[in-house]
Amino acid sequence: MQDGVLCYNRGMKTNDIVYGVHAVTEALLANTGNKLYLQEDLRGKNVEKVKELAAEKKVSISWTSKKIPL
Repeated sequence: MQDGVLCYNRGMKTNDIVYGVHAVTEALLANTGNKLYLQEDLRGKNVEKVKELAAEKKVSISWTSKKIPL
């Protein structure tokens, strides 16, 4: 998982995946994310901002190990 953060997009015919803190932040701001996965050991100011934004947008958050099956 690149940067430890990924987000699935809603409203697409296929499940598009966005990787990285900045890309996920943009997806959430655009109201396109519907599922957020965070790497278990990931911490920091940007991660906290993503978590707050996901909560505000009512996007579910799952903590996962570094490798997740897609």
